[in-house]
Amino acid sequence: VSTYYECDRGTRLKVDYVSGGALVSVNGGRPQMLRETPAASGSAYENRSGWRLHNKGSGAVWNTALRTAPENCSQVAVPR
Repeated sequence: VSTYYECDRGTRLKVDYVSGGALVSVNGGRPQMLRETPAASGSAYENRSGWRLHNKGSGAVWNTALRTAPENCSQVAVPR
């Protein structure tokens, strides 16, 4: 089952949670595997390319190595 997020700077994420990680597609692009990493609360996932997703409840924080600041994201039932 896919989970969709819309972020505050327009990024759209499709996330498929799998054993030990998450497959993340950004703005309809090719999915990338992120491995689960320890988090104080919620769940955190990252890969060697610098992608990082931290979710807690129906919200998430998304960041990549190319950004200077993370985006706040909200889960949506159906993507636009």
